[in-house]
Amino acid sequence: MRAYSLDLRERVLAALEGGMSRNLVSTTFKVSHSTIKRWLARRRSGQPLSAPRPSGRTPIFSDSDLTALHSRLQAAADASIAAHTQWWNDTHPERPVSPKTIERAIARLGWTRKKRPSVPANAMS
Repeated sequence: MRAYSLDLRERVLAALEGGMSRNLVSTTFKVSHSTIKRWLARRRSGQPLSAPRPSGRTPIFSDSDLTALHSRLQAAADASIAAHTQWWNDTHPERPVSPKTIERAIARLGWTRKKRPSVPANAMS
């Protein structure tokens, strides 16, 4: 489920400040009472109204790391995950990674391991 937009959050709180009841705001904007209470609490405590950063694993690879990995994938497309991991750990000894980390990075790049059939030489004519 995606977070509610900042615009919606501001409109809901503006409606409440304009005198609209919580029940009517909840029905009009299709948000729950607990969500309205949470947004009001954030505003009162001085926290930003925008959605907090989602929890989860922080990516180990930066954009420049992904660029380097993408170049490696293009250069050695048939190499195994173990071979890519070995290459990464040899070239980046300060930050060794596991094969699963390489798999997640490859998935972030959208790289697939699907074999594409080669075109026979006589089919070009």
